[in-house]
Amino acid sequence: MSETRLIGYVREALEILERGEDVDVRVLCREDPDLAPAVAEALGLRTGLGDLHAAAERHDPFEGRVLDGRYELVDCLGRGAMGVVYRATDRELERTVAVKLFSAGPGRTSEDEQRFVREALVLASVEDDHVVRVFDRGATDAGELYVVMECLSGLPLSDVLQACCEATSEDIPEFGEWSDPLFERRPTATYLRTVVRWIADVAQGLAAAHAAGVFHRDVKPSNIFIKQDLEAVLLDFGIATRSGDAALTATNTSIGTPWYMAPEQVTGGGRGTATADVYGLAATLYHMLALRPPFSGTAAQVFAAVQHYDPQPIGKFRPDLPRDLVAIVEHGMERTPSRRYQSIAAMEADLRAFLDHRPVSVRPLRAIERAIRRMRRRPARAIATASTAALVPIIGVSLWLGAAEQARRDHESKLERIATLPFDLAVEDAPAERLHRPARLRRANLAKLDAIVQLDPGDFAYRTYRAAIRLDEGMHEGAAADMRAVAQIAPSAFLRSVVSSFENADRSRAGHLALQLELTEPVTAHDAFVAGFLELRGRERGYAERAVSLLTRAADALLAARDLRLVAVAAYGEVSRDAEVWQRLFEDARSVIEAFGRNTSRALAAQGISMIARHQYDQAVALLQDADELCPDQYGIANNLGQAYRKRNLLAAATEAFERAAKLRPTFWRTHYQLALVQRDRNEFDAARATAAAMPIGDGSLEWRREYTLGLIADKE
Repeated sequence: MSETRLIGYVREALEILERGEDVDVRVLCREDPDLAPAVAEALGLRTGLGDLHAAAERHDPFEGRVLDGRYELVDCLGRGAMGVVYRATDRELERTVAVKLFSAGPGRTSEDEQRFVREALVLASVEDDHVVRVFDRGATDAGELYVVMECLSGLPLSDVLQACCEATSEDIPEFGEWSDPLFERRPTATYLRTVVRWIADVAQGLAAAHAAGVFHRDVKPSNIFIKQDLEAVLLDFGIATRSGDAALTATNTSIGTPWYMAPEQVTGGGRGTATADVYGLAATLYHMLALRPPFSGTAAQVFAAVQHYDPQPIGKFRPDLPRDLVAIVEHGMERTPSRRYQSIAAMEADLRAFLDHRPVSVRPLRAIERAIRRMRRRPARAIATASTAALVPIIGVSLWLGAAEQARRDHESKLERIATLPFDLAVEDAPAERLHRPARLRRANLAKLDAIVQLDPGDFAYRTYRAAIRLDEGMHEGAAADMRAVAQIAPSAFLRSVVSSFENADRSRAGHLALQLELTEPVTAHDAFVAGFLELRGRERGYAERAVSLLTRAADALLAARDLRLVAVAAYGEVSRDAEVWQRLFEDARSVIEAFGRNTSRALAAQGISMIARHQYDQAVALLQDADELCPDQYGIANNLGQAYRKRNLLAAATEAFERAAKLRPTFWRTHYQLALVQRDRNEFDAARATAAAMPIGDGSLEWRREYTLGLIADKE
């Protein structure tokens, strides 16, 4: 096949370059002259490539011809190893189309022709908005094969990349003046999210093609087209490439196939596999995010590097990238095919999860994993390095590595537990009501905090939380001991006054009401964190706004303060009813997720609350379901899920959620009220009346709520 010969020519050219000699692609490809442009492109030889295309365009025998009396070829759009693409007019349907002509030059085989026809047939059967559509196929009077497909209006992704690279080489820019000439309308989402959506859409198109048995083999920015409506479409399934590809630069090197080829493609194996397309798409995403290709240098240098080395970690160039996105890129670009996503659909699923603020299935590579892989690939160098360091005690190194690995495992285990903590841990309800939560839930939360503190005894925030929950449980000595440890971690006059309050707590009472808080002014970030936490615990008038202010003071220094601030912002939103507050809550939660490197129940619940407040109930359900999976026994999540389900008219699901919420907080009248209304909406009037009759009314002052609810049920019945 021509692809095999193309790789052979490229290898031969690399050997010539390594000898310090110049490569004349015309001489090299004299038996297959039609492959010369592709070889020149792969090697980044701009001079020869430009001349070849210019010569071809000057002597184009097809421009102006009409195929089968229907398709009039207007002008050439691009040339490649397998054919030529023309803009054409469909005379019957009076529309503009693109026509690909198979180049039946010297060296072509019947297998090449069969491949051209097979791909045309299969692509015609692929129905996906993100794959270029095929309308027709045929042959000229001279027997030359052609395919007719949609002619797109827009620009290649490579043009977007080039403009972005020219705008900045430091930070990922947002769409602005640099991008306005590219699009009819400016994208409304951020550059990062827009690019990820484009790549996810291309993955969707690739998945449809793979399902039909076609592998692209040459996924790269110039083969992805951004239409005028800002939708991404995949082009050129191994048949043609744009003539201008070799001129595109990000670091003054062309963006041709080598920069996106999987290692097994470079070595001649695995040319038509799903995992090779996974690699190409991940490499494209790498380039769009890092604003530099995975490998830098000439084409010859890149061919050599791809075979032996991993690209630089993308986090080195973009340390601010979300951890989940880094993981997707790294997993897609694994050197070993079996370690990559085993299907493009799996990669798409993670990209969609990232866009929806859901967990992804992979994690970034750790530094120790990179080092071990390098040693396995180059054992001789690793042994030689070890030999030169023979004076280093081997046992000491082993112990150090073991300790480092154990520390990593402990940190990971700690984060896993943090992710499952309730949204309103230790700050739910008013102080007196907090003590009536189910005992099993209080014990479960205390056990999680015990585990976190055991893994990291020096953690300031979670010791503070444990001190509060111990106080709620009547464990006064344990609570005071925790606060003394907190004050030792970050000594201050304010924290000493907090310790004094815990040590002198009223032993006849449990919880926050046992404290006589006579505190000094909070000064440090740690002071502000504890002060904000105590505001949320006390719930006195105006507490939410004060807590937001205090936790914001601590947010730059303490991730835990940013995390706890989500609770304060949500409480303030209930009071202010300000749309900007709900937007801030969502953005703050996303920032917390990125900082932790994973979804947490608190952050997802905060985003779900934000979506309910903004009446975006579909998104709210998805976020709250994920939060519920991490922390299934939290009243707030269950109750909010019930509200979102009801707004979507999913009444059975709403009933289940409210019933669960009522069991978690049986003394709260509002949940019974909401459950009764859902049962009424389902025409379950007996159940609705029973729920209303069981509504807790405290000392009787809320009797009117019960009667009011029964009246609403009767009105519909």
